[in-house]
Amino acid sequence: MRYSGLGERYDLHRDPNQYENLWNRPAFETLKREMLIQLIQRKPTKKAASALNDLSVNALLKVLWKKMHAEEPVQPRTSFS
Repeated sequence: MRYSGLGERYDLHRDPNQYENLWNRPAFETLKREMLIQLIQRKPTKKAASALNDLSVNALLKVLWKKMHAEEPVQPRTSFS
């Protein structure tokens, strides 16, 4: 599965109605990578952050996807029906 098309980024000053998704623009590649690394690691160490810097955006999204689905929910669902 290709993960890189799953993001959204908008310039809310120029496009307040969010019509133009800027996620795949090359100009935002560095920012996109930095944001993904911050999501993957809450307190990144220099060693771990440099290892993540070597990954592509698609690989970072794959790591984040696996991390998100490996964590338990904050509060388990309860049903009273």
